[in-house]
Order: sequence, then structure tokens, then C-alpha cells
Amino acid sequence: MTEYSIGYNYQNQIISLPDQWKVNTFKIVKPRISLKEIKNAIVNPVNSKRICDLAKKGDTVSIIIEDITRRTPLEEILLSVLEELDIAGIKNEDIVIIGATAAHRMMNKDDFIMKVGEEIFNKIECISHNPYEGNKWIGQTSRGTPVSINERAYHSKIKIGIGGIAPHGFVGFGGGGKLILPGISAYSTIEYNHTRIERPQNMSRYEVERPARHDIEEAARMAGLNFMVAGLIDDELKLVDMVAGHPVAAHRIAAEKARKLYTKDVQHKPDIMIVCAYPLEQDLFQATKALGPIKSMIKEGAVVLWISACVEGLGCHLLVQNNEYYRQRYIDGIQLICNKAKVIFCSHNLKIEEIRAYIPNEVILVDKLKEAINQAESFSPDFPEVAIFYSGPFSVFAEDKFKY
Repeated sequence: MTEYSIGYNYQNQIISLPDQWKVNTFKIVKPRISLKEIKNAIVNPVNSKRICDLAKKGDTVSIIIEDITRRTPLEEILLSVLEELDIAGIKNEDIVIIGATAAHRMMNKDDFIMKVGEEIFNKIECISHNPYEGNKWIGQTSRGTPVSINERAYHSKIKIGIGGIAPHGFVGFGGGGKLILPGISAYSTIEYNHTRIERPQNMSRYEVERPARHDIEEAARMAGLNFMVAGLIDDELKLVDMVAGHPVAAHRIAAEKARKLYTKDVQHKPDIMIVCAYPLEQDLFQATKALGPIKSMIKEGAVVLWISACVEGLGCHLLVQNNEYYRQRYIDGIQLICNKAKVIFCSHNLKIEEIRAYIPNEVILVDKLKEAINQAESFSPDFPEVAIFYSGPFSVFAEDKFKY
């Protein structure tokens, strides 16, 4: 047996695979950017004034951050943003940090300390968005989405969005305006955008210029999003690049950087794909993001070993759990993979009875990595070609090499 690394339970985990397996591991490790580089990106924004020039003394400010389901380290970015606000004369009591939870569970004290650090948590008010309460109607997009956003953000003069950027089947790449919609939008707003706006036929190509992305950015303009910061992370969860500035112009640059960083150079379709949901391992609904990128990579009769700790078990996704159309579409996305491959799902925090309503019957559920590997071996040829995707959700494949 030969040892290999995978991402599991928010950390590096060693697994042993048969010696006859021909294994390629796809893991991104890059140098961490310095605090100086972070500050440089903040004070030299793309197509935007500096934050200290956008804001003026007496303004109220909402800093809208990604929620706990994402793993971008934000503390150093926030410290640099707060410096800019201090230069503008903004007092700490005029600033609120809002956790952009969208349709996920609300954030608690521990979540905020993990995301922003104890120092910032103790001096800046931190609140979690609630899609059912405390939202303000601001109008309707040209595509018909009824837009209501978090009332505290609505009443803030300056709105700054901070988060990561990663491949996203619905809108190409996350980040930017997504911190507004779905991030701090009412449930009705999220539901319309996610179920009524045209979806791409090929969810794994990651073009950015899509109807849903344009609808989101129109909502963000209506909300008054002034400035965005997008951080790129490697597979060790280090901040390795960053873009700041105008919510659309800076997002497009960040998306191209993310495309280059996360593209995997896979030469042909493997017999076994070990797909880690790391670092999106909070729950089942986040873990499924590991499956989207691989759809164009699946060989007929292959084995997909899908791995996630799902630390909070089934978890919370209000759309999947409350909207039958969306739940069925969620299941259909997994079914597309089951139609071509044997899917084995390994998680030690899930029980089959609690997740069966959300995954196809064909998915084999196991709770130990060794058992999962044994199952994969039983369905594979004697000398399989194997690909390990250390961070499955952060994967892009060459657009024209494989057809979906």
C-alpha cells in the first residue's frame, strides 16, 4: 500500500491505496501573500476610489462578509479595510459586520471569531443575516427578481463586501455581488433568483457572463454595494492572491485569477476519482459542491469516491429543504453522475435515513475511509488510473478537453 494525502475534516488526512493503482494527486500549494500585499491591493483598487475616499466622517458602514460555510481567512483583510475607514474618520460604532448567510444557518459568536478574529469581534458589532426577518424592499430587477436586503445594510451609507472566490456552477464564480444576493437577501429574493432565472446548460464550464450573475449584479447595484474584496486560497487555506475594487470590474479580474489557479491539468478521464469536498465540509449541502466540477470528467463505468466529514451533519440549506423544485434539481445534479459512475459517499457524520431524501438511491454511503477504498477497489479494474482532487469544489478543467 502507498500513502497519499487527502483533504478531510478540515485538515490533511493520510490514506493508503493499493500499490497497483496509478495515482495522480491534484493539490494546489502556493506562497502566502504578505500583509503588505494585502494592504497594497486595498489601497490600489480596480476601477474604484480608495475606501478612505468613498467614505467620509459620519457615514455608517456595513462590511458584508462570507459566512462560516466558506474558509477564506478574512482577519488581515478586515484589518486593512478598517484602517482605510479610520483614515476616513469613521468610528468603530458606525461600522457593522454582517455575516452573509444567504439560505444557510445563521452565524453565532464562535463563527464570527473564527472568521474575523477576536480583536475585531470585540471592537466592531457583528450580526448574522436572517433571510426571514429584518429585510427591506428596494425594488425589482429587470429580470423580475423582487429584491429585499438586510435592513442594517440598507440604511448604511457605505457597503463593502469581503469574501473568497471559487468556481460556481450557477454563476460561473462566486464572490462580488453574491455577497448581496443571495448573501444578505430575503428568502423570497433568493428563491426567485435561484429558481426563476435561466440556468446554464453546462454548469461545469464556469462562464461568468450568465443571466443569474447579471441579475445578482443588478441587485447589488440597487443595494448600493460600493466596494468588494475577493481573496483566493490554496489547498492549505492560505490567502495566496487578492483583488479589491469595483464590484464588477474587480470581480472579473478575480474570476480569471481563480480560473488559472484552480484549473487542473488532467490528461484523460480516470477509472477512479477521489473527490474531496474539502474545504466546504460544513454539511451535506456544501459537500455536494465537490461534484459539480467533475461532471465533464466522468468516464462511463468509473468510480467516484466522494469524501466529506460533513461536520454539522445534514446541515441547513433553506432552498433545498423548503422548495420541492429546488430539492429535485439538487438530487438530479447528483443523479447525472450516478447515471455514468458508481458513487460512493464517505462521511462519518451522516446517517442514511437523514440524507436519503436528498441523494439518489444509487449512492453508496459508508462511514470509514478504509471501507470506502475497499468498495472503490471492488468496482474497478485491476490496474486503475486514479485521480485525487484534494479540494474538489475548487476545481476547473480545460473547457475543450472533455465534453459534458
